[in-house]
Amino acid sequence: MLLGVVACVVALALGAVTWNIPVMVASAMIGGICALLWGDSTVPDRTSTLVNAVTLTEATELPPDTWVHFFRERRRSVGVVVTLVAVGAALVGVGVAGWLVDRFDSAETAVLVRIVSTVIGAIGVLFVLGGTRAAVGRKRLGSFGERPLGVALGETALLFATVTGDMIVPWRDVVAVRAEQSSGSARSSKRGVMWLRLTVRRADGSDAPVMLAPASSDVHPWVTYAAIVLAVTDENFRASLGTARAQEQLDSWSAYAAARRRAA
Repeated sequence: MLLGVVACVVALALGAVTWNIPVMVASAMIGGICALLWGDSTVPDRTSTLVNAVTLTEATELPPDTWVHFFRERRRSVGVVVTLVAVGAALVGVGVAGWLVDRFDSAETAVLVRIVSTVIGAIGVLFVLGGTRAAVGRKRLGSFGERPLGVALGETALLFATVTGDMIVPWRDVVAVRAEQSSGSARSSKRGVMWLRLTVRRADGSDAPVMLAPASSDVHPWVTYAAIVLAVTDENFRASLGTARAQEQLDSWSAYAAARRRAA
């Protein structure tokens, strides 16, 4: 996100030199979003919490585990929510306006404008959806009595609490866990965003991927990765989940990761 801000500042400067209004407006909007997202990412990490699993579900039926370690999703700021929705709506408006124009120099120009307008409108829809998702998450993460969003680890299963509902994956159905990480900047020693790809065995015997973004959690990404991998591979650790002993271990990992991040 910080590199995105720098790139947008350069684009904004070039747009100002050439007095290209569309480039200046687009650079300012995208740069503002990147700056807000970068600011959100600098919020200090927290540790997981030991909670009753019923508080994380619709409670239509009892979850497989009574006590779980909850990795809470990071709550986005009001600025990020408003900016995503506003920029998305503006891009959708630009896309619609491109389709409403009916005077062109040639048929090729008309086709080009239609294609560009469609792309801009589609990007705007994605921004609006992202802002709406962030708004729902912010409300649920900040309201007492509503189910928060995040991932929970119990002795029997892994629980995903999402905007659309809950998904419970028994540990016995998790075939493999792999961390996929972008390389980041070629001039920087820092790594890029990490994703976790879980291979889950379905009831019919086929495998299905489940993607998890640890960076969206309040807990340090590598703590999330270590806890899930250990739960899949180590029966003793899995048996300790849901207890104060396992919570102390997760707390110590979080403290170590926070110390290493400060040192870096």
